[in-house]
Amino acid sequence: MKHLRNIWGFIKRTFKMEEGGIVPTPTPTPDPTDLGVYLTDTEVKAILKTQLGTKLAKDVKIYLPDTTYYCPSISYTKKVLAESSGDKRRWIAEVYDCDDHALVLKADFAIDAYRNGTRRAPHAFGIVWGYLPGAHAINFVINDDGVVRFCEPQTDAVFLPRKNDKNIWLMLA
Repeated sequence: MKHLRNIWGFIKRTFKMEEGGIVPTPTPTPDPTDLGVYLTDTEVKAILKTQLGTKLAKDVKIYLPDTTYYCPSISYTKKVLAESSGDKRRWIAEVYDCDDHALVLKADFAIDAYRNGTRRAPHAFGIVWGYLPGAHAINFVINDDGVVRFCEPQTDAVFLPRKNDKNIWLMLA
């Protein structure tokens, strides 16, 4: 029983849970000192289409469920990546492979935006599926400089789209 109390204490500290088992909702008021870059979903889609151009499949699906997105700096992106949890797990075919790594990293960025409490929007961050360079799922981010970058969730590498990245068929923020 003592062991279970220790584990529960660890979970509460890790996820900053209060009594009752829920994470408190941050105050939705934007921080007036937040000088970050915000884009509409229309602007995000235009940037993705323009910068990825011929790398996109003709029938690409781009899903942007929110109306506004926050573009973090490259250094902040790397900070969240360093603190992310997905790359701490080992790759297991069909169980915890590339799409699962990308999904967990997307969730880590969503949790960061939620905990921050000063952001008016989620990060301009999502999952991309395509030939990257083989059939693969990774993540994309639009940083505050307006540049689309890819993130390899298994290694935390951040890089510009490569020459041999192609046939991107699905993007989801």
